[in-house]
Amino acid sequence: MSDARLLAAAAAIMPSLGVVAPLGMAPLLSIVAALLVLVEPRRASMIARQLWAVALVLAALALWGALSAGWSLIPGHSLLEATRLALIAAAGLIATAAALSLNDAGRRMVARASLVGLMLGLAVIAIEVFADFPLRRLLSGSASRAIALAALDRGAIVLSLVCWPPILHLAVRRQWLAAGLLFATTLAALIRLISLSALLGLLFAAAIFALAWWRPRTTAMLLAGGFAALTVALPLCPPTRDAVLSLSKAAPAMPSSTHHSRMASCGCSGSTAPSSSRFGGKSM
Repeated sequence: MSDARLLAAAAAIMPSLGVVAPLGMAPLLSIVAALLVLVEPRRASMIARQLWAVALVLAALALWGALSAGWSLIPGHSLLEATRLALIAAAGLIATAAALSLNDAGRRMVARASLVGLMLGLAVIAIEVFADFPLRRLLSGSASRAIALAALDRGAIVLSLVCWPPILHLAVRRQWLAAGLLFATTLAALIRLISLSALLGLLFAAAIFALAWWRPRTTAMLLAGGFAALTVALPLCPPTRDAVLSLSKAAPAMPSSTHHSRMASCGCSGSTAPSSSRFGGKSM
């Protein structure tokens, strides 16, 4: 099987899988990466030649995550997450190296597959929302248990990410109307799912896309610098417990999961954590 067929198959499967069982995306990526290595064993040299800068950044992030075990409330979890990041990043680099080596026909195949995959993902969301989660009930074996819309939160995040390859494909081909309709359909789905993080992510990504279309190199430098600055700054100045509680009172309409994610991802110092802890339970 060729690289194009493997990547096209993954692009067609991933959106629906991400909506119904988002935790299955990492195993899917691992399987695709392993098959790509079997097709072309010299992937490591391709990564070293084409993606060395990205590989260095990802390695630094994984190392920083492992080092955070020194101040984490749960050191073992920090080490586990750092290891997972390293493995997923390696699989992603393999898939990216394969994608960069595709010819024009292969790129069109993957792009069309990503469009089909996104449409299937949107169809799955429609079925789940309007038919009372039949697929989730089938997979979980709980036919009578009530399922809240929040069960699709992770699927909404996946949708906000996987919509961009087909949108970019249409934009590059100057099919602006089709790209706009696809974006609007994805936006409408996220509004229906009431996922604030996914919705904000999609809107910010649209703004960054517009800026990158105008000034690609400047945008890339700003993004890289911003991520590097946040990576260094967040462990040194985590939000306090009082600050998070103040935010929840100032924005009562914001879901409590948003405040929880803020504390978990950035760490929360204060009366609930030892003074030596700066990062909380998560490493990244």
